[in-house]
Amino acid sequence: MKMKAIIILVITIMVSTTNTSFGQENKELNTTGTATLYIFRTSDIGALINFKYYIDENYIGKFNYGKYMKLELEPGEHFIFAKAENITFIKANFEASKTYFLNSLPRMGGIKAAVKLAQVTLEDERWLKRIRKHLVTKELVTFTQEELEEGQKKSTEIIRRARKKYNRFMEKGMGIPTLNQPIPLSSITLH
Repeated sequence: MKMKAIIILVITIMVSTTNTSFGQENKELNTTGTATLYIFRTSDIGALINFKYYIDENYIGKFNYGKYMKLELEPGEHFIFAKAENITFIKANFEASKTYFLNSLPRMGGIKAAVKLAQVTLEDERWLKRIRKHLVTKELVTFTQEELEEGQKKSTEIIRRARKKYNRFMEKGMGIPTLNQPIPLSSITLH
């Protein structure tokens, strides 16, 4: 599974770079009807602290600085959250065959690092530059089914608290950011 993801990423970068080099229009390579989500951690603050990630109350993995993950998800609305010292949320409204980028931003916490999930947009040139570098130099993390099942078992209380906090925010009309701006791979790959 890990090798397959690496091969797909390398092919994606090669094709996108080749198309850009010849001035041709780049197209999204994902034609499966799913949306692609990349989650990065580009800041080295609290570098050794793992952040845990969840989509629709499902544990999807954990990683620290210098790593990233890539997921294929069904289009539509999703509830994404990350857990460190705190819990942070972002809603998503994915379109089929589109690519989305999230950056996990570490923050100072009381005891260890806190986290904030932030959408990456085409206007975020600083983050785009870091993401380009991560795609080439950092580790794509993947997890076995057993690791995901174990993480899910250990996360029952975290998921319950996150849902409760999310519902409280919604009831009070507090703004929860939405991940809704896809970025073409041609804007991310190295030119």
